Parts: sequence; structure tokens; C-alpha cells
Amino acid sequence: MHVTRINRFYATPHLAEDLHVFLTSVLPALRQAPGCTSAQLLRGKDDPNEFVIIEQWTSIAAHKSGAQIIPPEQFSVILPMLSRPPAGAYYTADPA
Repeated sequence: MHVTRINRFYATPHLAEDLHVFLTSVLPALRQAPGCTSAQLLRGKDDPNEFVIIEQWTSIAAHKSGAQIIPPEQFSVILPMLSRPPAGAYYTADPA
């Protein structure tokens, strides 16, 4: 069963460009992770401080394993750029 992982990031307004650069920089490694079929970064049209990464994975286990490609200490770099903690959740297509 394929799953979609949606991750939301909210930048501190004066650091939105820095967050955008960082999130863009991690996409190539994420896309190369085993089980990742796609990863896309989107920026809010109404709120340019909001970013969403939409990832497609072959399974939740593949995401949990593949997400470790990006070391936690690398993500700690973005903490000062965030206005609130990032949030993420898994989604599946409705089989109906």
C-alpha cells in the first residue's frame, strides 16, 4: 500500500527564504531514498511563510527508514527558522 506523507513547516517571516533554501536542499537525498517515489516542495500562495513537502512512499516503514537519510542534526539547523514546530502525517487514498 502506497502512502503519502505531508509535512508542514512555518517559517519565521524574515527567515522564510532561508527555510526555502534548506528544504530545497534536502529534496534530492529524500528522492533517492529507497521506497520514495516522489517528493515535492510547495509554498503557500496565501502565506509565503508556509511550506509543505508532499512525499510518496511505498510504505510507512520505507518512509521511516528513508527519512533517516537526513541526519537529525541537519534538521536542527532549521529550528531557529521556524515560527512553530513542524507537523507531519500519513495519508492513503480512499479505496472506494
